[in-house]
Amino acid sequence: MSQLVLSAIPDFSDLADASIAAGKVVTDDTMRKMSHNAKFATVRGKLIFVGFYAHGNIVPTPIDPDDGYAYSRAECQFIFMPYSNRAPASGMIPGQAVPPPQSNSQAGPLYNWPGGWDINDATGLVTLWTTYYAHGTETVNNDGIIKVYAICRRSSLTSRPGPPAPPPPPPPSPPVGGNIFRPTQYLDQGPTPTLNPTAAYDLDPTSFAQVMGVPPYYAGVCLYYGFPTAAGPKSAMSLSIYTKQIISGGVPSGYPGGDVGVVEYLPSSIGPNAAWHTVRYSPAGWDASVSPDVISLPIDEDLSTTMVRVTQTPPASGAYIINVYDIVVTVTP
Repeated sequence: MSQLVLSAIPDFSDLADASIAAGKVVTDDTMRKMSHNAKFATVRGKLIFVGFYAHGNIVPTPIDPDDGYAYSRAECQFIFMPYSNRAPASGMIPGQAVPPPQSNSQAGPLYNWPGGWDINDATGLVTLWTTYYAHGTETVNNDGIIKVYAICRRSSLTSRPGPPAPPPPPPPSPPVGGNIFRPTQYLDQGPTPTLNPTAAYDLDPTSFAQVMGVPPYYAGVCLYYGFPTAAGPKSAMSLSIYTKQIISGGVPSGYPGGDVGVVEYLPSSIGPNAAWHTVRYSPAGWDASVSPDVISLPIDEDLSTTMVRVTQTPPASGAYIINVYDIVVTVTP
């Protein structure tokens, strides 16, 4: 089955039956509202896969792959399937789409499982309590991995954030030899970032965001999207992401591999099997200097649906911060 893709987020209008009664002239306004209502009915209720998670992780609200609608927590309920009673092994990224590695041992035979496993719908916090019993001793810990889905029912209001129709391309600008395009939209799950897509390319950390991991159970997540469409002939396209991780009086959290920062991007083909591509992953810290991660893009990439995601898991104390200095797509004619 082909993927449903809508060019804009549909709204809902309560049409009076009298407006389409026999003998009535159906206006173009009425026809548009009927079309919007049909599209809204198609996407209102959804079951969306949101990845694999462990104890203490925060499950973010999803973005609808059909039209880019960003769901609020009030519009979501989370359900899960147990994937493993064992703890995740080193290298698991919260929300990853593929099954994560798991520990090769456990505290004993299972006793009460899954007991006390829950996702808080209001916050997305994952709580896993797993009980083992061996030789007359009961052991309770936070082992476990779950596969999570979001049951989504969007409201009839149109004020929720989401990618708008692509804006016209900006005039050519440096660097020499190509045109550059920056994201025009962002969605944050952490401390509110700033976004200034008109800022000069100067590695200014306030131009984009600080993605902060704050203890005890808060992961900073920022999503960038809405790149202007690159019109005209193209011989090459590349995506450059400038980031740096800063440790502010913190210690690793005990997450697999310690504190983890991740930079990913999602290509334009956002279908049900789309996967985030890891650009930078670090359990031990970023480079000392701000150097770009550069990804070569296909020349037919639809920039209007290309996305960049930056995630910082919380440390045990203090704060780990990822400064997002700049995100640019360079188009070479």
